[in-house]
Amino acid sequence: MIDRILRHSSASPGVQAAISRALDAGLGGSKRMTVDDATFLLSARKSSEIHLIGAAADAVRSSRCGDGVGFVINRNINFTNSCVKRCGFCAFSRTGIDSEAYFLPMDEIVRRAREGVSLGATEICVQAGLPPNMHPDLYTDVASALKEAVPEIHLHAFSPEEVIYGAKRSKRSIKDMLTALKDAGVDTLPGTSAEILDDSIRKQIAGQRLSSSEWVEVIETAHSLGLKTSSTMMYGHVETPYHVARHLETLREVQERTGGFTEFVPLSFVSREAPMYREGKIGGMRGGPSGAEVMVTHAVARLFLAGSIDNLQVSWPKEGLRFAQILLQNGANDLGGTLMNESISTAAGAVHGQLAKPNELRSTIEEIGRKPYQRTTTYGHVSSNSQNIIGSPKLSEHVSTAEHVSTALEDDGHVSSATDEVTEHVPSLDEVGTGRFGSFHELIADKSRWRAKGVIKQPKGVSAGAAGVGGSPKNRGRRGLCSGGMRAEEKARRVVTISRSHTIVPTYECFNRCTYCNFRMDRGESPVLTVEEASEIFRDLVEKGEGDEVLILSGEVHPKSRRRVQWLDHIIKLCEKAMEFGLLPHTNAGPLSYEEMKRLGEVNASMGLMLEQITPSLTKTVHKFAPSKDPSLRIEQLRMAGKLQIPFTTGILLGIGETPEDRVESLEMIATIAREYGHIQECIIQPFSSGDRDKWQHSMDPSAAFETSQLPALVQKARQILPENVAVQIPPNLVSSGEGGANLLLDCIQAGASDLGGVSPLDEVNPTYPFPKFEDLHNLLDTQGFQLEHRLCVHESRTEMLKGMEGREEIHSLVEKRLARLH
Repeated sequence: MIDRILRHSSASPGVQAAISRALDAGLGGSKRMTVDDATFLLSARKSSEIHLIGAAADAVRSSRCGDGVGFVINRNINFTNSCVKRCGFCAFSRTGIDSEAYFLPMDEIVRRAREGVSLGATEICVQAGLPPNMHPDLYTDVASALKEAVPEIHLHAFSPEEVIYGAKRSKRSIKDMLTALKDAGVDTLPGTSAEILDDSIRKQIAGQRLSSSEWVEVIETAHSLGLKTSSTMMYGHVETPYHVARHLETLREVQERTGGFTEFVPLSFVSREAPMYREGKIGGMRGGPSGAEVMVTHAVARLFLAGSIDNLQVSWPKEGLRFAQILLQNGANDLGGTLMNESISTAAGAVHGQLAKPNELRSTIEEIGRKPYQRTTTYGHVSSNSQNIIGSPKLSEHVSTAEHVSTALEDDGHVSSATDEVTEHVPSLDEVGTGRFGSFHELIADKSRWRAKGVIKQPKGVSAGAAGVGGSPKNRGRRGLCSGGMRAEEKARRVVTISRSHTIVPTYECFNRCTYCNFRMDRGESPVLTVEEASEIFRDLVEKGEGDEVLILSGEVHPKSRRRVQWLDHIIKLCEKAMEFGLLPHTNAGPLSYEEMKRLGEVNASMGLMLEQITPSLTKTVHKFAPSKDPSLRIEQLRMAGKLQIPFTTGILLGIGETPEDRVESLEMIATIAREYGHIQECIIQPFSSGDRDKWQHSMDPSAAFETSQLPALVQKARQILPENVAVQIPPNLVSSGEGGANLLLDCIQAGASDLGGVSPLDEVNPTYPFPKFEDLHNLLDTQGFQLEHRLCVHESRTEMLKGMEGREEIHSLVEKRLARLH
């Protein structure tokens, strides 16, 4: 095998020699791979060398693990982000008094675990910050509560950092702390908080963190007590290949002494929101590993740890499922867990979401010709005979009893037959949307509940449960449940919202030339709407009582044009004039600079910009002459609005040359940014509609078209991907027109659309598609049991963003007045 792998390689003789030695060791030879060889291979960056190292690692993987790729159905519970330490790489933690610091009460922690089990989880993973003034028994209380609620679950909980903190708070030794956790129900420990096991590196990136020797002590003590652990490494910051090699050697030495590691998980440093990267105070700091570095690191880890730690896991939250497929061909044999809630990587800026559904993981594995299998935490196979999609019989029975006890009682008080429980459908994890689980960004944004500040100030001697981590039993409930068992999102779906809008256009002039555009005009062709003309429109609207908002939709003057400042000033004057008449401005003027967006944000109740699609290839086709449609620019605009806390509307445009996969990825990007900042209030799902002025319809590739019959299915997908507090909007004039349009609109609402946007006398972008009358929409929806209600351009759930923000006092006051009138 060694000769076959090396035969056609163009890698350097040195690399080939190191690979030969590594293969000999990895395939059962007497010698182990050395730190020097590992350091040498970790430094490889030539494609021929990377390919050879990966091929060698894959051969060792095949020999030791076969073609199976495992995954575990689990749920993460990061119950607090309040923390006494400030690690340079951590964007998750907050001080105990920070308004963004949360602390889940015990009943919510338990609820999340029960929900996870009901969806098929066999593992609950618990990690959190190190809360100030923590009660000595908090960690054991959490473990006991979870085991009492779901005794069959595997509890994978508390990192070495948390073990040491718990030991200090409870005045226990490390061994006694681990024994207490084990007695409380902890089954295994996550081997996180390892970073790089070299104290010179640890002092740079996390000076307050536990030392390398302390990490090893906790791990080896846990192993001695029969508590297995995972092992990890965070790389891509200030370490060198030598530090990585030494880290791997430390893990191998521990494993040879204890045999207690279940797997090794390389973790790429996610830098986007990491303080140590943003502040730029550490010399030589990198913004995460390159793709080549990630591939080589996984491959060398397989070669170095062969025969010692044989399970090599890919962290899909950091690498994404597509890149995970590459890493599975570079030595890895596991995809980790479904997670359901992933907060720490997401907080740092990872963009791959917080949930990977079992079917997604299976598809990822099968697409590269490998064999997926569901596993336990300790890498046992979950038997297809004893495990269905909602868990083992014991777990399913337990959940059924806990969740449906009210329906299992007959009128005479006796429990109904077991058949009644078994036949009740429990949805699988593949059937639910990500929004069901909430997110880190929603937690930190919701200042009305679960604030850590109210928990950590409790007097000494008051347990975390009594202090607000638990809560009164009679107040315990399921967040998101309404009377009758209907989830809040389902009940809310019976109400469909719409806003009364009037569109004005300062100028149709636009330097972009989108192939499909019905709107733009060349310079000199477009009229300019004066402030006086706008005033007459506003006065007429107020006198007739026909509007709450003004949509200011403008063409774009080139950012480098000398007329750019005049253009922006004019739009701001139109906004200010609308406010004088008591109308709420909502502006869409294309991509802006930070200062431009900040200025407009002060005179707008909300703003908007369509993402359209994140498909890069469109910049060579329909957007070839439209630089403002660059996907990276538009993504940055959404993030910029989030940083400025501007209530925002965005959406995707369908049928302009994108693929179905592109649509999903665009929605996922919107969802990620929405969770990150909490400012996106609605996502428009808009099919492209040819107009009278459109020339593209005559030369359009038929494959670029979007069949509107697919719209309800896409709406349903959008509802699954987007957070619950982001409405899915359907433009009624583009959907309900034509034969069968009314039914299509209703199908979209049934699928999850809950908003119809702003209805204006004229759709300036699609002028040949008039909006239906409000009365007609009301009557249509009423026939199917939907209630059409008016809303403002800024959704009520986002009005708090305007409160207290410097420069937005006037617009906030106006919004409050409009809300009072609306109610």
